[in-house]
Order: sequence, then C-alpha cells, then structure tokens
Amino acid sequence: MWNYLFDKDNTQILFGGAARVSKSYLLCAWATIYCLAFPQIHGAICRSRLTSLKKTTLQTLFEFFRHQGLKEDKHFTFNRGDMVITFQNGSKIFFIELYNNPSDPDFDRIMSLSLTFAGVDEVSEISENAINKLQTRLSHMLIEYNLKPKLLLVSNPNRGWLYNKYYKPFKSNELPKYRKVILGLPDDNSYVSRDYIDNLEQLDQGTVQRLRWGNWEYADEDFNIISYDQILQMFYNDPIAGEKYISCDVANIGNDKTVIGVWNGLECFNIYTYDKADTPMVVNYIKEKMKTFNVKIKNVIIDADGLGIGVADYLKGCVPFKGGSSALNNENYRNLRSQCYMKLADLSDQIKLVDKHRDEIIQDLQAHRLNDPDSEGKTSIISKDKIKQHIGRSPDYSDMLMMRMYYEMKRVRHKTIIY
Repeated sequence: MWNYLFDKDNTQILFGGAARVSKSYLLCAWATIYCLAFPQIHGAICRSRLTSLKKTTLQTLFEFFRHQGLKEDKHFTFNRGDMVITFQNGSKIFFIELYNNPSDPDFDRIMSLSLTFAGVDEVSEISENAINKLQTRLSHMLIEYNLKPKLLLVSNPNRGWLYNKYYKPFKSNELPKYRKVILGLPDDNSYVSRDYIDNLEQLDQGTVQRLRWGNWEYADEDFNIISYDQILQMFYNDPIAGEKYISCDVANIGNDKTVIGVWNGLECFNIYTYDKADTPMVVNYIKEKMKTFNVKIKNVIIDADGLGIGVADYLKGCVPFKGGSSALNNENYRNLRSQCYMKLADLSDQIKLVDKHRDEIIQDLQAHRLNDPDSEGKTSIISKDKIKQHIGRSPDYSDMLMMRMYYEMKRVRHKTIIY
C-alpha cells in the first residue's frame, strides 16, 4: 500500500475501506511521513466541516503522533488559531474544510494555497467540484524533490460521484493510470475486536453490506425514498399493459443529458439519451417517437422548469411539468416534484424498467432522500442541487421516470386539472 502512496505513477489514490479499517489513521500517518521525509513541503488534511475535522481526524493525527513519540513544541508546533501544524524541518500540514458554501461556489477561499499533497477524510461528504479545485492547488516543491502531486481520498462505500469516477472504472479495469483504488474490510485490521464485527452484523442489511462487506452497490439507506432492493426489483416486475406515454427530461447546461422514456402503462420499455440536443432537435425526437409508438400528445410530458419550456411550447397539447409547483389533490407535499417522486416509490412494485442505463438509474434513485424527515411540515425530498453534488451529475434518468407519475396522480383527482 505504501508503494502506491509514494510512487511516481499514481497521483490520485482512493482508499475505499469499510468501517474500522483505520482509513483516517492511514491518512494521518501518510501525511506525517511525507512531511518528515521532505523539508519545507506543504500538505493539507481536509474534511467537509472543520468542526468534524477537529473532533475526529485531528484527534487521530495526535494519536499517531503519540504512537510515534512525536511531541508538541519538541517535534512540531500547532497554531490552533490558523489550524496549521509545523514540523521542525519547516514542513506544514494545513487543516481545511471543503463544504459547498453558496457564497463561495468557486472555492476562492482555498485558491491561494500552494500544496505538495492533500488528504481528504470522508470524501463522500464532499462534492466533486471541491476535489477538483483542491487538486489545482498541488504544485508546491514538486520540481525541487521530483515529486508527483498526490491526492489521497478515504471513504466508506458510497454510490455518489466516487462510484462513477473511481470504483466503477476500477471494477471494469478502466481506471486511468494516475488513479489507484485500494479496498479494505474490518477483518484486514488486526486491532478490530470480534465484538465490534458481531455488533455490526446485527444492523440493517444496507449497513451490513456497506460497512461490513464493503459493498459499493448499496447506498446508505437512511431516509431513502426507495430501498436498493426495491430499485432492483423494478427491473423484473410484470406490470399490466396500458396507454402509451412519453416522459422527457430536457438537458439544461453542462453535462446534462436529454432523456426520453417511452412507456406502456407502467412499463418504461425504452430509454433514449441525447447529448447537446437543441430545442428543435428534441422536438423532432419526441415527434418521431410519438409516431413510432402511437403516443397521443396528451400523454407526452416535458420538463418545463428549464430549457424544456421551449420544447413544451412547440408541442401544443403536451403536459409541461413544473416540479416546483403545488402538489396535486391537496396532498401534503412541498411541491409537485416531491409528490411525484414519492408516488414513484409507492408504485415501485408495479413499475417495470428496461435494463438500459441500469447503473445510472440505480444511482439516481438511491440518491433521492427525504428532506428533514423529522419535520411536521409538508413532505419533501432533498433538492436537485444537493443530488448533483452527491452523484456529480444531474439525475436525468430518475427525473424522466418521476414525471410519468404525474398521470398516476391525475387519475385519483376528482376534478379537471387546469394547466
């Protein structure tokens, strides 16, 4: 393992261990050894929030110092105000928080740093954008020591952007040469007691799979609207045929895709995706599918919260879906988007999904959770922006599925819907 952390090939290393594999201890040991080996270099230990870093990772660092006989004011100094450790040889470790601050979306607060390496604890709590910004800061003393910029990320198994960028390509042998994935289980740590493992095995299935067996396919399912097992079952259900429908999530900006789903009753039997399609192109795609599959215009629903409003304007008679509008039927939901996602969860045992884009659909659906579940107010799910931060892209596939539920809500309404 140490070879990967110090060699000349890998510049990004993900240590994806399950619970109690001493991921944080490894990070702290690596950062300390790096600083002691090369005078005057600068490193960073990061976490989403500085308060969590102080209570957890920093205490693990001091534990490692004690084990190695490193003492404050003799081998290092600690400026608690600036949160910087300086070793006798002039090397420094900075402690940095990397949460997404709406007032600082470009992370200007770290852009003046010059670092040799960085380690990030519990990286699943941090957005891909934050890690990308941190990576641009790795330039200090590289030429002087002929070093590669190093980024060590540690995390429990997670179905967010780490899964897309690291674990999935690792499993398919498509990981870039500059990246390395190292996996670990509780049994790999000889200091973990059998009692801890026995206790872990008594928890819910999702927690056991992730934290006992290091299963990256399971998400942390606390407050998920659909469980992992329910999502998998959606690919094997046997629904009753019905009317034909088309639901379309139109791309906005960046890496968003236009996703079109064609339905027979509650079976989504085909999914089409398009990159960089403008409004006339999307209109033509939908018209082609309406003709091919004999779909009535009233059974076509288009996301009209963004650029899709132009598509909906061209397709007169379709349903323009506005997720932020009020819930139907006076039901106790904060908005229509939350209502339709919860309806999708309710009907998960009746919906059948085509196997195409299976991984993306699973990841999208696993990312949707209740927002403030203990609140006595209206039921809602977490925002689309939070989901984008978590999985590193827009949940285009699940949004397409969710919009189809509008028609199921319409069935139970007793009065005419006015658009």
